[in-house]
Order: sequence, then structure tokens, then C-alpha cells
Amino acid sequence: MRIVEFGRHWYIDGSFWFLHSLQGGYKNLEQTLALRATIYHIREPLYGDYTWSGRIIGFVFRVLRILLALVLYFLLVLISAISYAAWLTLPIYLLVRVVV
Repeated sequence: MRIVEFGRHWYIDGSFWFLHSLQGGYKNLEQTLALRATIYHIREPLYGDYTWSGRIIGFVFRVLRILLALVLYFLLVLISAISYAAWLTLPIYLLVRVVV
């Protein structure tokens, strides 16, 4: 009975915790980097500077910001996936180490 309870707690509750943490990290990054808003306003100049140089600088700045945000989102997902895989395999690894 304890093994079943441990499995439920480790795998089911732990999976919900990881998903909740990933969502929280995504929300924090979105609040900081505003990827959606940046994509939506990519063709608008920064600070209402409608000169040609303002339009070019605004576009370049927003493209760089989008690229940075995508890299950070990718790193968040990658680190979370590696951590989650380690979390799932840890009890099995420890059991094999103890038995063998």
C-alpha cells in the first residue's frame, strides 16, 4: 500500500507540480519579455518615432527581442524537460542501484 501511495505522490503529484512550475516560469518570462505584444507590434516604431531611422531601429530592436525571448523560452522548456526526466527516473535508478 505504501508503494502505491509513493508512486501516486511521486509521479502524479510531482507531474502536476512540474507542469505548474513550467507554466509559472512561462508566465514570468512572458510578463518580462512580452513576446506576444512584441510580435503584434513588430511593424510599429519605438516610442512613436515615425522617421525612417526610428522605424528601422524599432524593427531591429523588436526582432532581437523576439529572438532573445524564443531562446529563453527554449531554454526554459529544455531545462524543465531534463529535470522532469530526471525526476521520473530517479526512483527507478535508486531501486536498481539498491537491488543490483
